[in-house]
Amino acid sequence: MNQLALPPPKPFRQALPPALATTRGRGWSCPSADIYALGSHAFVGLHHEHVVCVQLSGESRLYQEREGHEQEEDAAPGHVSVTPAGPPKTWRRCGDAFVLVFSIAPAHLAGTLERATGRTSAHANVRLRDEFHAEDPRIAELARSLWRELARDRLGARLYVEATADQILLQLLREHCELEASRSAPVPISPHKLRLAKAFIQENLAEELAVDYIARAVGMSPFHFAHAFRAATGVPPHRYVMLRRMERAKALLRGSELTLTEIAQRVGYSSASHFSVGFRKLAQVTPSDYRKAP
Repeated sequence: MNQLALPPPKPFRQALPPALATTRGRGWSCPSADIYALGSHAFVGLHHEHVVCVQLSGESRLYQEREGHEQEEDAAPGHVSVTPAGPPKTWRRCGDAFVLVFSIAPAHLAGTLERATGRTSAHANVRLRDEFHAEDPRIAELARSLWRELARDRLGARLYVEATADQILLQLLREHCELEASRSAPVPISPHKLRLAKAFIQENLAEELAVDYIARAVGMSPFHFAHAFRAATGVPPHRYVMLRRMERAKALLRGSELTLTEIAQRVGYSSASHFSVGFRKLAQVTPSDYRKAP
C-alpha cells in the first residue's frame, strides 16, 4: 500500500469525516453507531473506546499497525474489524466505501456481561480481542440492519437500534472476547449493609422483592449481593424473603381477623390460592388449619 503522510495522533472518531448518520446526541441508551462514507485516508487513532468497523459497501485495501504488529488485506462488504480500547493504532485505507463504526465504552461491555451472566468485572476479566478481519457474518448482518434503520429513521427507530446494539454486544462477548474468572475472593457484605437488606425486606414484604431490587437498595450489584448475602446468612435472598413472609403470615393468621386474601396481599402474594400453596409447602399445613390450631 502506498504510504500516506500521517498527522499527529487524535481520538479515533475525530480523525474521520462527519458521519452521514449517527445515534449520537439522541439520548439513546446504547453505544454509538455512525455511518461514514470513507475514501483513501490515513491516521493514527487514539482508542479510549472499543471500536467495531463493518464495511457496508465498496472495495478497499486496508492496513493497520498497533504496537509493531502490522496487517494488510483487501476488504469487501461484510469485512469486520474489532479494535479494543488501548494503545494508538495506525489506520490506512485506499478505496471508497461506506462503513459503520460501532463505538463501545468498556463499562458498557462490562454491563452487558453482567446482564448476560450475572458476573461483574470483579468476578470475570473481559478481554476483547484485536481482530483485523473478524469472520462474523452475524455482526455484518446486524450492521447492515442498523444502516437501513438509521437511513430511514422510521417509527420505533430507537427501540430497534437499541435492541440491535444489544445483539452486537452479546455477539462480541460470545465470539470475540476472552473471559477469565477472577481469582480474587468475593467481597463480603458489611454488617451495616446486611442490616439494611434485612430491614428493607421486612418493610417491603407486600412488594415484589427480586434480588436486583434488594441489591439496589443497599448499593450492591445483584451478583455480589446474592453471593455475599448467602455467605452471611446461610440462605439465598429469595429463600430468606420467603421465610420472612411466612413468619408475617403466621402472625397475621393467629393475631388478626384478616381474610386469606388480605393476608396474601400483605405478604406479597397475588392471590389467596398462591399464598395457600406457598404456605402449605413451608408449614406443612394449610393457612386455615394453622389458624384453627390451638
